[in-house]
Amino acid sequence: MFSLYLSIVARSLRQVNYEKSIPIFIKHKNGSLLQKQNEVNTMQQRWATKKAGGSTHNGRDSPGKRLGIKKSDGEYVKAGNIIVRQNGTKFHPGEHVKLGKDFTIQALQPGYVKFYTYPERPEKSLS
Repeated sequence: MFSLYLSIVARSLRQVNYEKSIPIFIKHKNGSLLQKQNEVNTMQQRWATKKAGGSTHNGRDSPGKRLGIKKSDGEYVKAGNIIVRQNGTKFHPGEHVKLGKDFTIQALQPGYVKFYTYPERPEKSLS
């Protein structure tokens, strides 16, 4: 038990440096203790450390708005189905569809989607 304690003390003395000489006792085979003088430093040794990471300024983003055409040309829709989600009037409503307050185009009656262009106006319409 005592030899285990001495080996732990000796190991800890090897890990930390000391300036002044400290007596170290070594147990002999016959049970007697031998004293050994050891010249070691008393100054503690600092190990390399890693600096903590700093904060970033651009680490935020908002999810997409899921805009676009929801029902394609010739597809069957029921009344109330959303045909196009858009910002502004990229597509204009035609017959049997309505334009919501957020520019969503919805079907008013069941039927088939038809995308077309007015001959006198170049913007796209659908009904």
